[in-house]
Amino acid sequence: MKLQKQNCAICEKETSRFLNICDDCILLLDKKNAPVVRNFRYVDDAYSCYVYNQVMADIIYRYKFGGKRYLKYALAELMCEKILEERLYKYVDLIISVPVHKDTLNRRGFNQVELLEDIISEQFSIDQSKNNLIKIKSTREQTELSVLERTKNLLDVFFINRPEEIENQRVLLLDDIITTGSTLDECAKILKNRGAENIIALSVASSR
Repeated sequence: MKLQKQNCAICEKETSRFLNICDDCILLLDKKNAPVVRNFRYVDDAYSCYVYNQVMADIIYRYKFGGKRYLKYALAELMCEKILEERLYKYVDLIISVPVHKDTLNRRGFNQVELLEDIISEQFSIDQSKNNLIKIKSTREQTELSVLERTKNLLDVFFINRPEEIENQRVLLLDDIITTGSTLDECAKILKNRGAENIIALSVASSR
C-alpha cells in the first residue's frame, strides 16, 4: 500500500516510514488513543485515528475538495493502523461506508470514504456491501447546524437496498470525520433496524 514514489503523501518529501506519511508530518497529528464517546444510541463502539486539528482538517479538505485523491493511501493506512491496534478485524464481518447523496457524488466525482473502504477491505479481507446503504435525500452540511438541527436534518435520509446482506452481521461503519456522531448513529439505526447485529464506527478524525 506504500506509494510507488516512496514520498510522503502530505508534504511529498522522501520518507523511509512504512506509512505514506513522513516523521515530520506525523508529529503534527494528534493521535486519538481513547474510544470516541458521544451520545450514541445505535453505535456500539466508536474509534477515530486522530483528533481533528488544523493539520488534519487541511489534509481531509485537500482530499475531498482539492483534487488530491492520492491522499486516500495515507488516510487508509492511518485507519488500518487503528484497526490493527484495536484488533477490530476480529469483531466485524462486513464493512460499509457512510454514503453521500447522488448530487454530491456527481459534483465531487467520488465518495471519499468508499475509496478508503476499498483499501481497508482488501488489506483485511473484510466483505463489502457496496451501494446497499444509500442516502436518498440531499441534506444541508451538518457543520452548519445546531445539535437539534442535525438530528432533524437526518430524518428519513438513509435507506437499505438489500437487507439480507446485513442480517446478523457485525458491521464496521466508516466515515471521515466524527463531530456529534449524529450521522453515524442514524446510519447505525437503519442498519440495526434491518438486522445488523453490532456496529463499530471508525473515522479518520474526530473532534475532541
